[in-house]
Amino acid sequence: MELRGGETIIFNLGDIKAKWQLSKIDGKLVKIFDENGTYKQMPYDNFMELLEKGFAEIYKDTEIEDMG
Repeated sequence: MELRGGETIIFNLGDIKAKWQLSKIDGKLVKIFDENGTYKQMPYDNFMELLEKGFAEIYKDTEIEDMG
């Protein structure tokens, strides 16, 4: 999946569920905004590991609206 920014990331870490907005991927950093609008960065490799292990899922905005 090609990530361009604007996608929604749902993190599911046990009891914690978070919905973050992908800003962009810049080199080896994933730049995101959390639910409160706070800017954060995460190493690209860590982000990919969360996806591979099923702790995070990526949705385009239209898919989130469909989840309602």
